[in-house]
Amino acid sequence: MSKFFKLMKVQMLNYWLQGNAKTIRSQLLKTIGASVIALAIVSFYAAMFFKNASASTYPILFFVVATIVIFMSFISTSSIAQSTFFEFKDYDMLASLPVEKKWISLSKFLAAMLNQWAFALLLLIPIYCIYAINSSPTLVFSLYYFIGMLLLPAIPVSIGVLNALFFRWITAGTRYENLLKNLLNLALILFWLVYSFTNGYMTSGGGPATAKAAQTFGQENSNSWYLAPAKWFSFGSYLEEPKYLLYLFISAVISIGIITILYLKLFDGIHHRSAMTYHVKNFKLTKAKGGSVFTVLMKREFKILITNFVAALNVFLLPAIAIFGGLYVYFKAPSYLIQLVSKEGKEVLPYAIYFVTVFTSLPAYCSACINVEGTRFWIIRSLPVSEKKFLLVKHSVGILMTGIGPLIFLILCALRFEFNLSMFLIGLATVVSIVILSNGFALLMNLLLPKMIYDTPDLAIKKGGIGSILGSMIPHFGLIALFGVFVVTASDGFSKQIDITWSLWILIAIITVIAIVIETILWIYGPKRIRGLG
Repeated sequence: MSKFFKLMKVQMLNYWLQGNAKTIRSQLLKTIGASVIALAIVSFYAAMFFKNASASTYPILFFVVATIVIFMSFISTSSIAQSTFFEFKDYDMLASLPVEKKWISLSKFLAAMLNQWAFALLLLIPIYCIYAINSSPTLVFSLYYFIGMLLLPAIPVSIGVLNALFFRWITAGTRYENLLKNLLNLALILFWLVYSFTNGYMTSGGGPATAKAAQTFGQENSNSWYLAPAKWFSFGSYLEEPKYLLYLFISAVISIGIITILYLKLFDGIHHRSAMTYHVKNFKLTKAKGGSVFTVLMKREFKILITNFVAALNVFLLPAIAIFGGLYVYFKAPSYLIQLVSKEGKEVLPYAIYFVTVFTSLPAYCSACINVEGTRFWIIRSLPVSEKKFLLVKHSVGILMTGIGPLIFLILCALRFEFNLSMFLIGLATVVSIVILSNGFALLMNLLLPKMIYDTPDLAIKKGGIGSILGSMIPHFGLIALFGVFVVTASDGFSKQIDITWSLWILIAIITVIAIVIETILWIYGPKRIRGLG
Protein backbone atom coordinates (compact mmCIF):
# COMPACT_ATOMS: atom_id res chain seq x y z
CA MET A 1 0.00 0.00 0.00
CA SER A 2 2.94 2.35 0.58
CA LYS A 3 3.69 2.20 -3.18
CA PHE A 4 0.08 3.07 -3.93
CA PHE A 5 0.14 6.11 -1.66
CA LYS A 6 3.38 7.28 -3.28
CA LEU A 7 1.69 7.00 -6.67
CA MET A 8 -1.25 8.99 -5.34
CA LYS A 9 1.11 11.67 -4.03
CA VAL A 10 2.82 11.97 -7.42
CA GLN A 11 -0.54 12.16 -9.23
CA MET A 12 -1.77 14.99 -7.01
CA LEU A 13 1.52 16.88 -7.21
CA ASN A 14 1.46 16.61 -11.01
CA TYR A 15 -2.05 18.00 -11.09
CA TRP A 16 -1.85 20.78 -8.52
CA LEU A 17 1.75 21.70 -7.85
CA GLN A 18 4.34 21.94 -10.62
CA GLY A 19 7.45 24.06 -10.92
CA ASN A 20 9.86 25.53 -8.41
CA ALA A 21 9.11 26.66 -4.87
CA LYS A 22 8.10 30.16 -5.98
CA THR A 23 5.71 28.77 -8.60
CA ILE A 24 4.18 26.34 -6.09
CA ARG A 25 3.58 29.16 -3.59
CA SER A 26 1.94 31.20 -6.33
CA GLN A 27 -0.30 28.27 -7.32
CA LEU A 28 -1.31 27.70 -3.69
CA LEU A 29 -2.17 31.36 -3.18
CA LYS A 30 -4.24 31.43 -6.38
CA THR A 31 -6.03 28.20 -5.41
CA ILE A 32 -6.84 29.52 -1.94
CA GLY A 33 -8.01 32.85 -3.34
CA ALA A 34 -10.21 31.21 -5.96
CA SER A 35 -11.63 28.85 -3.31
CA VAL A 36 -12.53 31.73 -1.00
CA ILE A 37 -14.27 33.57 -3.85
CA ALA A 38 -16.12 30.39 -4.87
CA LEU A 39 -17.24 29.78 -1.27
CA ALA A 40 -18.52 33.34 -1.00
CA ILE A 41 -20.49 33.10 -4.25
CA VAL A 42 -22.00 29.70 -3.41
CA SER A 43 -22.88 30.85 0.11
CA PHE A 44 -24.63 33.93 -1.28
CA TYR A 45 -26.76 31.90 -3.69
CA ALA A 46 -27.44 29.22 -1.08
CA ALA A 47 -28.68 31.85 1.37
CA MET A 48 -30.86 33.32 -1.37
CA PHE A 49 -32.29 29.91 -2.28
CA PHE A 50 -33.20 28.95 1.29
CA LYS A 51 -34.53 32.42 2.10
CA ASN A 52 -37.03 32.24 -0.75
CA ALA A 53 -37.95 28.56 -0.41
CA SER A 54 -40.29 26.72 1.92
CA ALA A 55 -39.16 23.77 4.02
CA SER A 56 -41.10 21.36 1.79
CA THR A 57 -38.92 22.28 -1.19
CA TYR A 58 -35.55 21.77 0.56
CA PRO A 59 -35.06 18.27 -0.97
CA ILE A 60 -35.62 19.80 -4.42
CA LEU A 61 -32.92 22.42 -3.78
CA PHE A 62 -30.52 19.70 -2.59
CA PHE A 63 -31.36 17.82 -5.78
CA VAL A 64 -30.55 20.86 -7.94
CA VAL A 65 -27.18 21.36 -6.23
CA ALA A 66 -26.37 17.64 -6.55
CA THR A 67 -27.24 17.87 -10.26
CA ILE A 68 -24.76 20.74 -10.65
CA VAL A 69 -22.07 18.64 -8.95
CA ILE A 70 -22.77 15.71 -11.29
CA PHE A 71 -22.83 17.93 -14.37
CA MET A 72 -19.60 19.78 -13.50
CA SER A 73 -17.82 16.57 -12.45
CA PHE A 74 -18.67 15.01 -15.79
CA ILE A 75 -17.56 18.08 -17.79
CA SER A 76 -14.35 18.47 -15.78
CA THR A 77 -13.44 14.78 -16.03
CA SER A 78 -14.21 14.69 -19.76
CA SER A 79 -11.95 17.68 -20.35
CA ILE A 80 -8.91 16.17 -18.59
CA ALA A 81 -9.45 12.42 -19.05
CA GLN A 82 -7.48 12.14 -22.30
CA SER A 83 -4.38 13.82 -20.88
CA THR A 84 -4.66 12.22 -17.43
CA PHE A 85 -5.42 8.63 -18.43
CA PHE A 86 -3.90 8.23 -21.90
CA GLU A 87 -1.37 10.93 -22.75
CA PHE A 88 0.88 10.84 -19.69
CA LYS A 89 4.52 10.62 -20.71
CA ASP A 90 5.79 8.46 -17.85
CA TYR A 91 3.83 5.29 -18.74
CA ASP A 92 6.85 3.29 -19.84
CA MET A 93 8.71 4.28 -16.69
CA LEU A 94 5.75 3.46 -14.44
CA ALA A 95 5.17 0.14 -16.20
CA SER A 96 8.79 -0.85 -15.56
CA LEU A 97 8.51 -0.25 -11.80
CA PRO A 98 7.74 -3.11 -9.39
CA VAL A 99 4.15 -1.90 -9.08
CA GLU A 100 1.08 -3.73 -10.34
CA LYS A 101 -0.72 -1.94 -13.15
CA LYS A 102 -3.96 -2.04 -11.22
CA TRP A 103 -2.44 0.31 -8.63
CA ILE A 104 -1.29 2.68 -11.36
CA SER A 105 -4.76 2.84 -12.90
CA LEU A 106 -6.47 3.04 -9.51
CA SER A 107 -4.20 5.89 -8.41
CA LYS A 108 -5.12 7.86 -11.53
CA PHE A 109 -8.82 7.25 -10.99
CA LEU A 110 -8.71 8.23 -7.32
CA ALA A 111 -6.67 11.33 -8.16
CA ALA A 112 -9.46 12.35 -10.54
CA MET A 113 -11.98 11.62 -7.76
CA LEU A 114 -10.06 13.78 -5.29
CA ASN A 115 -10.16 16.69 -7.71
CA GLN A 116 -13.94 16.33 -8.02
CA TRP A 117 -14.32 15.96 -4.26
CA ALA A 118 -12.59 19.30 -3.91
CA PHE A 119 -15.18 20.86 -6.23
CA ALA A 120 -18.05 19.07 -4.47
CA LEU A 121 -16.86 20.39 -1.11
CA LEU A 122 -16.81 23.96 -2.43
CA LEU A 123 -20.43 23.60 -3.51
CA LEU A 124 -22.00 21.29 -0.93
CA ILE A 125 -20.38 22.49 2.31
CA PRO A 126 -21.80 26.06 2.05
CA ILE A 127 -25.21 24.56 1.20
CA TYR A 128 -25.04 22.43 4.34
CA CYS A 129 -23.97 25.40 6.49
CA ILE A 130 -26.77 27.65 5.21
CA TYR A 131 -29.27 24.82 5.71
CA ALA A 132 -27.98 24.30 9.26
CA ILE A 133 -28.52 28.00 9.99
CA ASN A 134 -32.10 27.87 8.68
CA SER A 135 -32.96 24.48 10.22
CA SER A 136 -31.63 22.09 12.84
CA PRO A 137 -30.16 19.10 10.98
CA THR A 138 -30.06 15.82 12.84
CA LEU A 139 -26.92 13.73 13.27
CA VAL A 140 -28.30 11.13 10.87
CA PHE A 141 -28.94 13.77 8.20
CA SER A 142 -25.40 15.12 8.60
CA LEU A 143 -23.89 11.64 8.38
CA TYR A 144 -25.91 10.72 5.28
CA TYR A 145 -25.14 14.10 3.68
CA PHE A 146 -21.36 13.80 4.03
CA ILE A 147 -21.26 10.13 3.00
CA GLY A 148 -23.39 10.92 -0.04
CA MET A 149 -21.15 13.89 -0.86
CA LEU A 150 -18.17 11.51 -1.13
CA LEU A 151 -20.08 9.02 -3.28
CA LEU A 152 -21.79 11.53 -5.60
CA PRO A 153 -18.88 12.26 -8.04
CA ALA A 154 -18.04 8.57 -8.59
CA ILE A 155 -20.61 7.93 -11.34
CA PRO A 156 -19.99 11.09 -13.45
CA VAL A 157 -16.21 10.60 -13.13
CA SER A 158 -16.58 6.97 -14.25
CA ILE A 159 -18.72 7.97 -17.23
CA GLY A 160 -16.25 10.71 -18.18
CA VAL A 161 -13.34 8.25 -18.13
CA LEU A 162 -15.44 5.65 -20.00
CA ASN A 163 -16.18 8.19 -22.73
CA ALA A 164 -12.49 9.01 -23.02
CA LEU A 165 -11.69 5.29 -23.19
CA PHE A 166 -14.28 4.75 -25.92
CA PHE A 167 -13.17 7.78 -27.97
CA ARG A 168 -9.54 6.71 -27.66
CA TRP A 169 -10.37 3.14 -28.66
CA ILE A 170 -12.16 4.14 -31.90
CA THR A 171 -9.58 6.80 -32.91
CA ALA A 172 -6.24 5.25 -31.85
CA GLY A 173 -3.97 4.69 -34.83
CA THR A 174 -6.24 6.48 -37.32
CA ARG A 175 -4.98 9.14 -39.71
CA TYR A 176 -6.56 12.06 -37.84
CA GLU A 177 -6.47 10.61 -34.33
CA ASN A 178 -5.97 13.84 -32.39
CA LEU A 179 -8.49 15.81 -34.42
CA LEU A 180 -11.15 13.09 -34.19
CA LYS A 181 -10.90 12.49 -30.46
CA ASN A 182 -10.89 16.22 -29.72
CA LEU A 183 -13.92 16.80 -31.92
CA LEU A 184 -15.75 13.93 -30.21
CA ASN A 185 -14.94 15.30 -26.76
CA LEU A 186 -15.92 18.84 -27.73
CA ALA A 187 -19.16 17.62 -29.31
CA LEU A 188 -20.02 15.70 -26.13
CA ILE A 189 -19.49 18.75 -23.91
CA LEU A 190 -21.41 21.02 -26.28
CA PHE A 191 -24.26 18.50 -26.31
CA TRP A 192 -24.52 18.70 -22.52
CA LEU A 193 -24.35 22.51 -22.60
CA VAL A 194 -27.08 22.67 -25.24
CA TYR A 195 -29.19 20.19 -23.30
CA SER A 196 -28.74 22.18 -20.10
CA PHE A 197 -29.64 25.45 -21.82
CA THR A 198 -32.73 24.15 -23.59
CA ASN A 199 -34.02 22.42 -20.43
CA GLY A 200 -33.73 25.46 -18.19
CA TYR A 201 -30.66 24.26 -16.31
CA MET A 202 -28.75 27.51 -16.92
CA THR A 203 -31.06 29.79 -15.02
CA SER A 204 -30.27 33.30 -14.01
CA GLY A 205 -31.78 36.09 -12.04
CA GLY A 206 -32.06 36.88 -8.41
CA GLY A 207 -34.17 36.52 -5.33
CA PRO A 208 -37.44 34.61 -5.58
CA ALA A 209 -37.11 34.20 -9.35
CA THR A 210 -33.90 32.21 -9.05
CA ALA A 211 -35.22 30.03 -6.23
CA LYS A 212 -38.43 29.41 -8.18
CA ALA A 213 -36.47 28.50 -11.32
CA ALA A 214 -34.36 26.03 -9.33
CA GLN A 215 -37.47 24.50 -7.75
CA THR A 216 -39.15 24.17 -11.15
CA PHE A 217 -36.12 22.43 -12.60
CA GLY A 218 -35.92 20.06 -9.62
CA GLN A 219 -39.60 19.18 -9.69
CA GLU A 220 -39.53 18.50 -13.43
CA ASN A 221 -36.35 16.40 -13.42
CA SER A 222 -36.19 14.68 -10.02
CA ASN A 223 -37.61 11.47 -11.51
CA SER A 224 -35.28 11.41 -14.53
CA TRP A 225 -33.35 8.14 -14.61
CA TYR A 226 -30.08 9.83 -15.65
CA LEU A 227 -30.23 12.07 -12.55
CA ALA A 228 -30.99 9.23 -10.16
CA PRO A 229 -27.72 9.72 -8.18
CA ALA A 230 -28.74 13.33 -7.43
CA LYS A 231 -32.15 12.09 -6.22
CA TRP A 232 -30.57 9.38 -4.05
CA PHE A 233 -28.25 11.92 -2.47
CA SER A 234 -30.82 14.66 -1.84
CA PHE A 235 -33.84 12.61 -0.77
CA GLY A 236 -31.72 10.02 1.04
CA SER A 237 -30.02 12.62 3.25
CA TYR A 238 -33.04 14.92 3.80
CA LEU A 239 -35.55 12.13 4.40
CA GLU A 240 -32.89 10.04 6.21
CA GLU A 241 -33.69 7.04 4.01
CA PRO A 242 -30.83 4.49 4.13
CA LYS A 243 -32.06 2.69 0.99
CA TYR A 244 -31.27 5.74 -1.17
CA LEU A 245 -27.77 5.95 0.25
CA LEU A 246 -27.37 2.22 -0.36
CA TYR A 247 -28.39 2.70 -4.02
CA LEU A 248 -25.80 5.47 -4.34
CA PHE A 249 -23.09 3.35 -2.71
CA ILE A 250 -23.78 0.30 -4.90
CA SER A 251 -23.82 2.43 -8.07
CA ALA A 252 -20.55 4.13 -7.11
CA VAL A 253 -18.79 0.82 -6.38
CA ILE A 254 -20.08 -0.79 -9.59
CA SER A 255 -19.09 2.20 -11.75
CA ILE A 256 -15.60 2.37 -10.23
CA GLY A 257 -15.17 -1.40 -10.63
CA ILE A 258 -16.31 -1.43 -14.25
CA ILE A 259 -14.10 1.45 -15.37
CA THR A 260 -11.07 0.09 -13.50
CA ILE A 261 -11.43 -3.36 -15.09
CA LEU A 262 -12.01 -1.94 -18.58
CA TYR A 263 -9.10 0.47 -18.26
CA LEU A 264 -6.75 -2.33 -17.15
CA LYS A 265 -7.83 -4.65 -19.97
CA LEU A 266 -7.88 -2.14 -22.82
CA PHE A 267 -5.21 0.41 -22.00
CA ASP A 268 -2.13 -1.48 -23.23
CA GLY A 269 -3.71 -2.24 -26.60
CA ILE A 270 -4.96 1.33 -27.04
CA HIS A 271 -1.58 2.73 -25.95
CA HIS A 272 0.34 0.65 -28.49
CA ARG A 273 -2.13 1.44 -31.30
CA SER A 274 -1.88 5.13 -30.50
CA ALA A 275 1.93 5.02 -30.34
CA MET A 276 2.08 3.28 -33.73
CA THR A 277 0.41 6.17 -35.51
CA TYR A 278 -1.10 6.10 -38.98
CA HIS A 279 1.79 8.13 -40.35
CA VAL A 280 4.36 5.71 -38.89
CA LYS A 281 2.60 2.64 -40.31
CA ASN A 282 2.06 4.28 -43.69
CA PHE A 283 5.30 6.20 -43.95
CA LYS A 284 6.07 7.61 -47.38
CA LEU A 285 8.84 9.97 -48.33
CA THR A 286 7.13 12.81 -50.15
CA LYS A 287 8.00 16.34 -51.00
CA ALA A 288 6.62 18.76 -48.44
CA LYS A 289 4.25 21.40 -49.67
CA GLY A 290 5.71 24.87 -49.58
CA GLY A 291 4.15 28.09 -48.43
CA SER A 292 4.91 31.47 -46.98
CA VAL A 293 6.42 31.78 -43.52
CA PHE A 294 3.16 33.27 -42.26
CA THR A 295 1.11 30.36 -43.62
CA VAL A 296 3.43 27.73 -42.14
CA LEU A 297 3.39 29.41 -38.72
CA MET A 298 -0.41 29.72 -38.78
CA LYS A 299 -0.71 25.99 -39.53
CA ARG A 300 1.67 25.31 -36.64
CA GLU A 301 -0.50 27.30 -34.20
CA PHE A 302 -3.70 25.55 -35.26
CA LYS A 303 -2.01 22.15 -35.05
CA ILE A 304 -1.00 22.90 -31.46
CA LEU A 305 -4.62 23.69 -30.60
CA ILE A 306 -6.21 20.82 -32.53
CA THR A 307 -3.93 18.15 -31.08
CA ASN A 308 -4.49 19.12 -27.43
CA PHE A 309 -8.03 18.81 -26.12
CA VAL A 310 -7.72 20.95 -22.98
CA ALA A 311 -6.13 23.77 -24.97
CA ALA A 312 -8.79 23.44 -27.68
CA LEU A 313 -11.59 23.40 -25.10
CA ASN A 314 -10.36 26.61 -23.45
CA VAL A 315 -10.03 28.38 -26.80
CA PHE A 316 -13.03 27.04 -28.76
CA LEU A 317 -15.73 26.65 -26.09
CA LEU A 318 -16.85 30.29 -25.74
CA PRO A 319 -16.97 30.91 -29.53
CA ALA A 320 -18.98 27.69 -29.84
CA ILE A 321 -21.42 28.98 -27.22
CA ALA A 322 -21.77 32.25 -29.18
CA ILE A 323 -22.54 30.27 -32.35
CA PHE A 324 -25.11 28.15 -30.52
CA GLY A 325 -26.65 31.34 -29.09
CA GLY A 326 -26.94 32.75 -32.60
CA LEU A 327 -28.61 29.57 -33.87
CA TYR A 328 -30.97 29.62 -30.88
CA VAL A 329 -31.95 33.23 -31.60
CA TYR A 330 -32.39 32.52 -35.31
CA PHE A 331 -34.53 29.40 -35.02
CA LYS A 332 -36.23 30.01 -31.66
CA ALA A 333 -35.97 33.64 -30.64
CA PRO A 334 -36.56 33.97 -26.84
CA SER A 335 -39.82 35.69 -25.94
CA TYR A 336 -38.08 38.28 -23.75
CA LEU A 337 -35.89 39.31 -26.70
CA ILE A 338 -38.89 39.67 -29.00
CA GLN A 339 -40.70 41.73 -26.35
CA LEU A 340 -37.65 43.96 -25.92
CA VAL A 341 -37.40 44.56 -29.66
CA SER A 342 -41.11 45.31 -29.99
CA LYS A 343 -40.95 47.74 -27.06
CA GLU A 344 -37.65 49.52 -27.67
CA GLY A 345 -37.07 48.88 -31.37
CA LYS A 346 -34.38 46.94 -33.20
CA GLU A 347 -31.84 49.65 -32.34
CA VAL A 348 -31.26 47.99 -28.94
CA LEU A 349 -29.97 44.77 -30.54
CA PRO A 350 -26.41 46.10 -31.16
CA TYR A 351 -26.17 46.55 -27.39
CA ALA A 352 -27.02 42.85 -26.98
CA ILE A 353 -24.31 42.06 -29.55
CA TYR A 354 -21.92 44.19 -27.47
CA PHE A 355 -22.46 42.04 -24.38
CA VAL A 356 -22.42 38.75 -26.28
CA THR A 357 -19.07 39.78 -27.76
CA VAL A 358 -17.67 40.80 -24.37
CA PHE A 359 -18.71 37.55 -22.69
CA THR A 360 -17.77 35.13 -25.49
CA SER A 361 -14.53 36.66 -26.72
CA LEU A 362 -12.32 36.16 -23.69
CA PRO A 363 -8.80 36.06 -25.19
CA ALA A 364 -7.91 32.60 -23.85
CA TYR A 365 -5.30 32.05 -26.55
CA CYS A 366 -3.60 35.45 -26.70
CA SER A 367 -3.41 35.58 -22.90
CA ALA A 368 -1.25 32.43 -22.95
CA CYS A 369 0.16 32.19 -26.50
CA ILE A 370 3.69 33.13 -25.38
CA ASN A 371 3.47 30.65 -22.51
CA VAL A 372 2.52 27.94 -25.02
CA GLU A 373 6.01 28.12 -26.52
CA GLY A 374 7.29 27.10 -23.09
CA THR A 375 10.62 25.33 -22.90
CA ARG A 376 10.72 25.05 -26.73
CA PHE A 377 10.88 28.80 -27.35
CA TRP A 378 14.52 28.56 -28.38
CA ILE A 379 13.45 26.46 -31.41
CA ILE A 380 11.24 29.16 -32.90
CA ARG A 381 13.90 31.78 -32.11
CA SER A 382 16.50 29.78 -34.02
CA LEU A 383 14.39 29.89 -37.20
CA PRO A 384 14.62 32.72 -39.76
CA VAL A 385 11.37 34.28 -38.49
CA SER A 386 11.22 37.96 -37.61
CA GLU A 387 9.82 39.04 -34.26
CA LYS A 388 7.05 41.04 -35.94
CA LYS A 389 5.94 38.07 -38.05
CA PHE A 390 5.94 35.83 -34.96
CA LEU A 391 3.85 38.42 -33.12
CA LEU A 392 1.51 38.84 -36.10
CA VAL A 393 0.81 35.10 -36.22
CA LYS A 394 0.00 34.92 -32.52
CA HIS A 395 -2.23 37.98 -32.72
CA SER A 396 -4.02 36.77 -35.87
CA VAL A 397 -4.83 33.35 -34.42
CA GLY A 398 -6.20 34.94 -31.24
CA ILE A 399 -8.38 37.40 -33.16
CA LEU A 400 -9.67 34.67 -35.48
CA MET A 401 -10.52 32.31 -32.62
CA THR A 402 -12.32 34.87 -30.46
CA GLY A 403 -13.97 36.75 -33.31
CA ILE A 404 -15.58 33.91 -35.24
CA GLY A 405 -18.26 33.19 -32.60
CA PRO A 406 -19.56 36.76 -32.07
CA LEU A 407 -19.38 37.38 -35.84
CA ILE A 408 -21.62 34.40 -36.62
CA PHE A 409 -23.94 35.49 -33.80
CA LEU A 410 -24.16 38.94 -35.42
CA ILE A 411 -24.93 37.50 -38.87
CA LEU A 412 -27.67 35.21 -37.53
CA CYS A 413 -29.23 38.07 -35.52
CA ALA A 414 -29.10 40.28 -38.62
CA LEU A 415 -30.91 37.62 -40.64
CA ARG A 416 -33.49 36.95 -37.94
CA PHE A 417 -34.37 40.59 -37.23
CA GLU A 418 -33.64 41.96 -40.73
CA PHE A 419 -30.93 44.48 -39.88
CA ASN A 420 -30.47 47.38 -42.25
CA LEU A 421 -26.95 48.25 -43.45
CA SER A 422 -26.38 50.80 -40.68
CA MET A 423 -27.29 48.34 -37.91
CA PHE A 424 -25.15 45.60 -39.41
CA LEU A 425 -22.16 47.92 -39.72
CA ILE A 426 -22.47 49.08 -36.12
CA GLY A 427 -22.67 45.45 -34.98
CA LEU A 428 -19.63 44.58 -37.08
CA ALA A 429 -17.69 47.54 -35.71
CA THR A 430 -18.65 46.44 -32.18
CA VAL A 431 -17.34 42.91 -32.69
CA VAL A 432 -14.12 43.97 -34.44
CA SER A 433 -13.19 46.71 -31.96
CA ILE A 434 -13.83 44.59 -28.86
CA VAL A 435 -12.02 41.54 -30.25
CA ILE A 436 -8.95 43.53 -31.31
CA LEU A 437 -8.77 45.41 -28.01
CA SER A 438 -9.15 42.26 -25.88
CA ASN A 439 -6.59 40.22 -27.79
CA GLY A 440 -4.10 43.07 -28.11
CA PHE A 441 -4.17 43.75 -24.38
CA ALA A 442 -3.98 40.02 -23.52
CA LEU A 443 -0.97 39.51 -25.80
CA LEU A 444 0.75 42.57 -24.34
CA MET A 445 0.24 41.31 -20.77
CA ASN A 446 1.52 37.86 -21.70
CA LEU A 447 4.66 39.46 -23.13
CA LEU A 448 5.10 41.55 -19.97
CA LEU A 449 4.48 38.65 -17.55
CA PRO A 450 5.24 35.37 -19.35
CA LYS A 451 5.36 31.99 -17.64
CA MET A 452 7.31 29.77 -20.00
CA ILE A 453 8.00 26.80 -17.73
CA TYR A 454 5.54 24.25 -19.14
CA ASP A 455 6.15 21.78 -21.93
CA THR A 456 2.53 21.18 -22.97
CA PRO A 457 -0.07 23.68 -24.25
CA ASP A 458 -2.79 22.56 -21.82
CA LEU A 459 -0.69 23.41 -18.78
CA ALA A 460 0.46 26.68 -20.34
CA ILE A 461 -3.16 27.76 -20.88
CA LYS A 462 -4.63 26.38 -17.63
CA LYS A 463 -1.82 27.67 -15.40
CA GLY A 464 -0.76 30.74 -17.32
CA GLY A 465 0.05 32.85 -14.27
CA ILE A 466 -0.86 36.38 -13.29
CA GLY A 467 -0.12 37.76 -16.76
CA SER A 468 -2.72 35.50 -18.36
CA ILE A 469 -5.31 36.25 -15.70
CA LEU A 470 -4.85 40.01 -15.98
CA GLY A 471 -4.77 39.83 -19.76
CA SER A 472 -8.14 38.08 -19.84
CA MET A 473 -9.96 39.77 -16.99
CA ILE A 474 -8.98 43.44 -17.31
CA PRO A 475 -10.46 43.95 -20.82
CA HIS A 476 -13.49 41.83 -19.87
CA PHE A 477 -14.45 43.82 -16.78
CA GLY A 478 -13.08 47.04 -18.27
CA LEU A 479 -15.48 46.86 -21.22
CA ILE A 480 -18.40 46.15 -18.87
CA ALA A 481 -17.38 49.09 -16.65
CA LEU A 482 -16.94 51.36 -19.68
CA PHE A 483 -20.45 50.52 -20.82
CA GLY A 484 -21.79 51.25 -17.33
CA VAL A 485 -20.04 54.64 -17.19
CA PHE A 486 -21.32 55.46 -20.66
CA VAL A 487 -24.92 54.59 -19.68
CA VAL A 488 -24.71 56.75 -16.55
CA THR A 489 -23.32 59.63 -18.61
CA ALA A 490 -26.05 59.18 -21.20
CA SER A 491 -28.77 59.15 -18.53
CA ASP A 492 -27.52 62.53 -17.25
CA GLY A 493 -28.62 64.19 -20.45
CA PHE A 494 -26.03 63.21 -23.02
CA SER A 495 -28.44 60.95 -24.92
CA LYS A 496 -31.18 63.57 -25.15
CA GLN A 497 -29.35 65.20 -28.04
CA ILE A 498 -28.12 61.96 -29.67
CA ASP A 499 -30.17 58.88 -30.56
CA ILE A 500 -29.35 55.39 -29.35
CA THR A 501 -27.50 54.34 -32.52
CA TRP A 502 -25.13 57.31 -32.50
CA SER A 503 -24.55 56.79 -28.78
CA LEU A 504 -23.23 53.30 -29.52
CA TRP A 505 -21.08 54.65 -32.37
CA ILE A 506 -19.46 57.02 -29.86
CA LEU A 507 -18.85 54.14 -27.44
CA ILE A 508 -17.27 52.09 -30.24
CA ALA A 509 -15.10 55.07 -31.19
CA ILE A 510 -13.78 55.22 -27.62
CA ILE A 511 -13.02 51.48 -27.66
CA THR A 512 -11.34 51.83 -31.05
CA VAL A 513 -9.07 54.62 -29.79
CA ILE A 514 -8.06 52.49 -26.79
CA ALA A 515 -7.43 49.53 -29.12
CA ILE A 516 -5.22 51.67 -31.39
CA VAL A 517 -3.16 52.83 -28.39
CA ILE A 518 -2.73 49.23 -27.18
CA GLU A 519 -1.79 48.03 -30.68
CA THR A 520 0.77 50.83 -31.03
CA ILE A 521 2.41 49.88 -27.74
CA LEU A 522 2.28 46.20 -28.69
CA TRP A 523 4.02 46.65 -32.05
CA ILE A 524 6.67 49.00 -30.66
CA TYR A 525 7.41 47.09 -27.48
CA GLY A 526 6.53 43.52 -28.55
CA PRO A 527 9.45 42.74 -30.91
CA LYS A 528 11.95 44.08 -28.35
CA ARG A 529 10.39 41.96 -25.63
CA ILE A 530 10.51 38.83 -27.81
CA ARG A 531 14.23 39.40 -28.44
CA GLY A 532 14.69 39.73 -24.69
CA LEU A 533 12.85 36.47 -24.02
CA GLY A 534 14.85 34.57 -26.66
